Amino acid sequence: MRSVARMARWTLHRSKRAGVSWVDFGARRMVAIVRYHSVSDVRDRNHLYVNRAIAVAPETFERQIEFLAARYRCVRMDDVAEALDGGKPLPANAVAVTFDDGYADNHRHAYPILRRHGVPAMFYLVAGCLDGEAPLWPSEVRSIVHRATARRLDDPLTGATWDLRGPGGREAAIAALKEVLVSLPRGEREAALAELRARCAPEGRAPRVMLTWAEIEEMRAGGMEFGAHTVSHPRLPALPPAEAAAEIRESKTRLEARFRAPVDHFSYPNPSKGLHVDAGVRRLVAGARFRTAVTSLPGYVLAADDRLELKRLVVGARPLDIAWDVERPALGDALWALVAGDGDEAGGRPARLGDLVHDAAAMRIRRLRAAHTAAVAQLGTSAGRALEHIIRADAAAVSAIRATVGNGGSP
Repeated sequence: MRSVARMARWTLHRSKRAGVSWVDFGARRMVAIVRYHSVSDVRDRNHLYVNRAIAVAPETFERQIEFLAARYRCVRMDDVAEALDGGKPLPANAVAVTFDDGYADNHRHAYPILRRHGVPAMFYLVAGCLDGEAPLWPSEVRSIVHRATARRLDDPLTGATWDLRGPGGREAAIAALKEVLVSLPRGEREAALAELRARCAPEGRAPRVMLTWAEIEEMRAGGMEFGAHTVSHPRLPALPPAEAAAEIRESKTRLEARFRAPVDHFSYPNPSKGLHVDAGVRRLVAGARFRTAVTSLPGYVLAADDRLELKRLVVGARPLDIAWDVERPALGDALWALVAGDGDEAGGRPARLGDLVHDAAAMRIRRLRAAHTAAVAQLGTSAGRALEHIIRADAAAVSAIRATVGNGGSP
């Protein structure tokens, strides 16, 4: 642990010289907002409507939500807005769960899991793509190309020719098409998609991708929140201001007319590489009178943050990615705790990070002890003695972690 502390002191010294304070990463956080899209089985061929990079398997999602429910205080975006307005403060250790787009799998897979664990969530809906209306264009591109019967695509948008005989060529075509389509006004994009359908001649019927109003109403009755995510999911800064304003304003009015209730929360679409929010777009969102707006920029929400440019944390696709993804920005607090020797330097956050490390090490020890029993039974005492050395070393490491961050548990 001394070597870790020396490294932490050196890192802290260098970061201060660069004008960066490690403590700022987690010490003043109000809430961590986590961001999901699709909860679906990536092995299913019908999963092709969404990029695997933004999909989490249902069994993985359940383990992540179970983890959040056990270790954090899961709050609603209405609670976040009230706290930012100077009202009731959020509890310590607050996390808000959010979803973008409005995929049908949010109802099929995510909603039952959220209900089972008593976790509320916010679902930001693309208001013009629900219940059989216009398809969500990124999903439509994927569906057309992956169901194409044509073996090659002479792309009129990019001028390129794509070999569609294998998944690699199809994914390359999808990426290139999205980069062009994302900046087109809605009418031009719909015309380009019609041309793409004609050239690819997709086979079969695409599965239903988006939520229905009946599913949304069921989720609302079950305690879920809903916000706006534009009408057609464009890159807002690339649009003429009048069209960007219409995308923002109409998404709010359509949902409010359906819900007969205010829609106070907005999520900026981030459909591909490039800027997804700027000062002009932020002014349009403010003019539409949203209470909060979330971005795809990574980080915690701090008390002094702009409520119309709130940061979020992307969650990985492995079961325990949630622990690292939620606590990673607070790593500076843990380093500070090692340097200062104070496990409560940042309101208890270093101790919580220590809990995670401690629990992971304790789990390893339990597995080693089980392996030790099996080794003695199957391989004899020499194998058992070798494992016992490893167990003792790991137990010593856990004790050091516990002493450093103030964790009173035991493996």
